[in-house]
Amino acid sequence: MISLTLVVLVLLLTWASVGQNNIGVSVVGPLSYTAFSCLKDQGFIFFTVRIYKVSGTPGVDPSAVQTLINANAAGPFMTFAYMEVCRGADASAQVD
Repeated sequence: MISLTLVVLVLLLTWASVGQNNIGVSVVGPLSYTAFSCLKDQGFIFFTVRIYKVSGTPGVDPSAVQTLINANAAGPFMTFAYMEVCRGADASAQVD
């Protein structure tokens, strides 16, 4: 349910932004500097990057840090982070 809520939120943000010529996308890295530069040239101005994953081995997404570094280098972008949550697990422990 939380994942569905996050997807709907990202879609609403993207939809609301399109009317203002502000386009963004949710990213599950890794995404290179070149890819971010290309997206910037196409008019993308914000990205949401997954920083915590539950697929495979749950934990910090190993490509998140480099993806954020690449976005910053190619930017300027508004960059947001999101985390998938493990159902039935302690939410505070996941954030820590």
